[in-house]
Amino acid sequence: MRLAFSLPILAAIGLAGATAVIWLQMKGSVPETIQGILDQNLPGNTLKMAYLDLPISAAIPLVGPAKSGGYFMIERKGGSPLAGTCAATTIDYEVRAAGNGRLAVSIPGPELTKALACQ
Repeated sequence: MRLAFSLPILAAIGLAGATAVIWLQMKGSVPETIQGILDQNLPGNTLKMAYLDLPISAAIPLVGPAKSGGYFMIERKGGSPLAGTCAATTIDYEVRAAGNGRLAVSIPGPELTKALACQ
């Protein structure tokens, strides 16, 4: 009888642990990918990603959405603050599972335009 109660608890603990590991891996790789997108798509890019919002739901295996969204904030590569509305600008992005444990990160065109206006 105890075994029947402990198996679901162990499964929940395992799922929570797997989610945490996946989320930490994503938290490490998504910023580099976003910076690469900014550098490749903004001519003479002077911006860098300053803050990343990555929802935990993006990392839940099998249960979470195949596509998840979040936002990031930018600052100048030299560290100087952005002025005006750019100081509080958030830029949306999407993360999708791409198979083989890989992720696809995309920033919609209008969001890149917002970043370009802040250069």
